[in-house]
Amino acid sequence: MLDKNNANKFSLKDQFKYLDQNIRIQRDKKLENELLFFSTLSKQMRENPSKEALEVLQQADEKINEMTRLSSTSV
Repeated sequence: MLDKNNANKFSLKDQFKYLDQNIRIQRDKKLENELLFFSTLSKQMRENPSKEALEVLQQADEKINEMTRLSSTSV
């Protein structure tokens, strides 16, 4: 709801600008490492496909999904 007395103090754009400065996103190094591993493995899979690499890729995908799910529920 708008406050008529303070309407000219900050524009909506300025309010969001200051709000963005206070937002901190926690880094999850384990998730970052798993994503890097997945990215590297998927690149190798495109260059030289194999059944073993596909299985490892699927396991990494499942692990990433679980880590993402756990991190999103803990926020």
